[in-house]
Amino acid sequence: ENYKLELQWVYLPFGISEL
Repeated sequence: ENYKLELQWVYLPFGISEL
């Protein structure tokens, strides 16, 4: 399930942008 962690890093910048 490492792909889940990779997706988190990919979407991390987008989550910060929303803040």
